[in-house]
Amino acid sequence: MKLKFFLLGIVISLASVCKADGGLWIPSLIKRLKIEDMHKAGLKLSAEEIYSINQKSLKDAVMGISYGTNPASFSSTASFISETGLVITNHHCAISALHKLSTSEHNYLKNGFYAESMDKELYAKGLKLSRVIRIEDVTKKLSAGLTGLSERDSINRFNSRAKKIVDKEITGKNYYAKIRSYFGGAQYLMEVYEVYHDVRVVAAPPIELARFGGEEDNWQWPRHSADFAILRVYADKENKSIEHSKENSPYKPVNFLKVSKKGYKQADYAMILGFPGTTKQYVTSRAMKQVAEIKNHYSVMIRGAKLDVINKNRESNEDLWLKYADVMAKSSNVYLRDKAEKEAIERFNLVEAKAKQEKEYLIKLKSDKKLFAKYGNLIDSIANCVDQLDKLEKLNTFVMEAGISGAPITSFCGKFDMLNALARRKAKDKRVKYEQARLREEIRKFYDQYDINVEKQIVAALAELYDKNIDGKYYKSSIFNLVKEKADGDYNKFADYIFENSFFSDKWKLRKFVDEYTHDKISLLQNDPVFKLSISYYLINRDQIMRQRMKIRKKYGKFHKQYIHSLSELANGDLLASDANRSLRVSYGNILPLKTTNETYSYYTNLEELLVKHTKQPKLYSLPETFVKSIKEMSTKKRENTHICFISNVHTTGGNSGSAVLDSKGRLIGLNFDRASYGVISDYVYIPEAARQISVDVRYIKFILEDYLKADNLVKEIW
Repeated sequence: MKLKFFLLGIVISLASVCKADGGLWIPSLIKRLKIEDMHKAGLKLSAEEIYSINQKSLKDAVMGISYGTNPASFSSTASFISETGLVITNHHCAISALHKLSTSEHNYLKNGFYAESMDKELYAKGLKLSRVIRIEDVTKKLSAGLTGLSERDSINRFNSRAKKIVDKEITGKNYYAKIRSYFGGAQYLMEVYEVYHDVRVVAAPPIELARFGGEEDNWQWPRHSADFAILRVYADKENKSIEHSKENSPYKPVNFLKVSKKGYKQADYAMILGFPGTTKQYVTSRAMKQVAEIKNHYSVMIRGAKLDVINKNRESNEDLWLKYADVMAKSSNVYLRDKAEKEAIERFNLVEAKAKQEKEYLIKLKSDKKLFAKYGNLIDSIANCVDQLDKLEKLNTFVMEAGISGAPITSFCGKFDMLNALARRKAKDKRVKYEQARLREEIRKFYDQYDINVEKQIVAALAELYDKNIDGKYYKSSIFNLVKEKADGDYNKFADYIFENSFFSDKWKLRKFVDEYTHDKISLLQNDPVFKLSISYYLINRDQIMRQRMKIRKKYGKFHKQYIHSLSELANGDLLASDANRSLRVSYGNILPLKTTNETYSYYTNLEELLVKHTKQPKLYSLPETFVKSIKEMSTKKRENTHICFISNVHTTGGNSGSAVLDSKGRLIGLNFDRASYGVISDYVYIPEAARQISVDVRYIKFILEDYLKADNLVKEIW
């Protein structure tokens, strides 16, 4: 898998490491902290027009996307764009929903989707959207009177207060509340959300348009991806968001984004309001070294092997292209990001730059005896914790990446462990029948979505990496002995053997086991070789990693929080941007080209460039035939004037995917979907010259809706 890098002509100064020139800012605090700087950069709005609890503001149009049981564990961002509940986000943020809805007969990933009328919009089961109603500082409420208490009593009282505060907000309402920590625990803010449960897919382009260039162009600039999807929120007759029902009607949002018809030009102001994942701007040099040499290094090794297996199989089987689209999208994204991150740390000598920063930090501390007495040992204490974590972090990466989250069948097998628990408790028939019904549905979904032959190959490749890189005492099972006993050291033969002797290799054998299950048959599951291999990873994590790692990381976390406190004290009032923590944030900057040592890349791409890429490498840069025919009929000038994507130096991170990119008046001009090359390092260090977030232009979205999907009703509703 090829990955291109820009060799930027940049020398990283100490200032760019220790001061957050970008920053992901808390919207409720921008009036006090950042609005003047935002106005200088070009913003035409007041702070209240961005965030307010007394009037509708931009924050009322923005939502976090989640797929799990926790509505505030956001994976990405979406925004309202019409008064009838239309929502826009990235295609890759909705790909899980599209994957679940797709079948071989209705392949919405390959062919795209458009609901010609509201009754044809598809319910995206499991997808939730959450809108911030307000953000409240609860630091004093939580922390008052804790001084002098033991650590346990302090934690218990703190947690008890937090629960009461949250419960008060959500009782009797369709709300969810979340208290998050900021600045290493120096501040606690509560976000109160309205949660939308009935979300439906309205339109999405085919994946050839949405992910044009695929892994080849991922994390790169120039880009030409139509990375968008249109959803709609539904509610009951009182406009309250409830569970999915055919009786629900389109939701009427408090506010929605107006779409710009003017576009943008170089140096224009740009702003993003979204739910970035996590950043680690204040890690020490020793911790950054661990990121590059352990986390990134082994993640790239393992995911690369997994992707190679899937790619080889997909080349010769069209059906596998659909089945593994979601797995490929997620795995390759992390693979390429971790590879770029490791390269950037090395390219910009960030470990050395951080070490230099720490020397200057210690010099400053020594000038103040009280501060030095309080914080003088922190750098060494953090380094000691990281030293202890090195081995555990390597082991954790292999157990998670090669084991638990490796082959989809591994996590699938984990769903059967509840039978072990039921057998130990000798659970009654009613509970067993419930579990049988649950597993029947899991079996149906798994064997419809994945391919056993591919799973077997992934298991073989990842088992070999695990076996050759991890000490034998971390096996928890004799299963690996079969490599020598039955397979002569050949891991493909090993996989063949365990699958041949497993009922997980056949949907109907597994279904028969579940249908006929009684507690006296639990040994059939416990001795199944595929189950034994899969569950061994879970047991290693439980018994040999999780507690030990958590204990050291807890100590590390305590020192790291103190380090952030000390930086704040040494800053003498200078602003420090809080690390992202999946909460609502604002970031801003300007639309700018990307300069490298040898070339300057334009701040936008166009349809002519897309056609050139496709013409030169039609297999790598594939497009739907009807789309190619349509754009070839256009004049060259029109193709050159049809903007596709643009870049800016706005600070973003994972979770900002799907975020609306706004102009100086708060109008929608694009959707953030990626970062360019070394911009991935902005999770650790914001480098203005290198930081470039990539957005799809709303005018290209309109072009796809009009010219390809023929979604005239949506164009009318949005524009």
